[in-house]
Amino acid sequence: MSRWVLVTRGAGELGRLPVALAGRGISVVPFPVLTENPVDDPEGWERARSAGRRLRWLALTSPRAASAAFAASRRHGAWELLTGLPVAAVGARTAEAARDLGLRVAIEGRGGGRELAAALGAAAGPDDVVLHACGRDHRNELADGLGASGIGLVAVIAYRMDAVPAEQLPTLPPGDPEAVLLTSPHATAAYLEVRGGAPFSCSHFAMGETTAAEA
Repeated sequence: MSRWVLVTRGAGELGRLPVALAGRGISVVPFPVLTENPVDDPEGWERARSAGRRLRWLALTSPRAASAAFAASRRHGAWELLTGLPVAAVGARTAEAARDLGLRVAIEGRGGGRELAAALGAAAGPDDVVLHACGRDHRNELADGLGASGIGLVAVIAYRMDAVPAEQLPTLPPGDPEAVLLTSPHATAAYLEVRGGAPFSCSHFAMGETTAAEA
């Protein structure tokens, strides 16, 4: 393998990137520095139930959140509660993940949590409560934006991303990659830890402003 790019994700999460770069003679090497694990949050689900009829929206800020929340809702007997809500998804990939599960996407954002909060602020009523199904290490953009609009939010933690020990990661090709694609702030920190604090001496690209800031 002469030219390759390292991506801090698993093989199933690379999207169109391998095909796009193959046309330029570059291979994509998945390097999944994080692994997803389910989280039980009974208090969060109980807060969601307690909101009653005021609970009017489900906000999803990552594709992982859709599948993790769907599974968690079944474990906590909240499946009907979850599936009865219209979905506000942060972007196209998250919206697609929600639709694949049979959820009804009413808002498909084009930015991050801040932009999704603005879209929900325009669509939700003043007494509405939003259920935010999310990961343990989620950002506060959505909560801050909704709070500024006076809209209530209940966060339910559905999953967490844990660092994969270096010895469990795949062996990399010899030499340095052409580039490294950093896919999240948490993955950025895990990549640097695996590298012993010494990143590859090549260009690093970040998926989003918060990932760039972490890098």
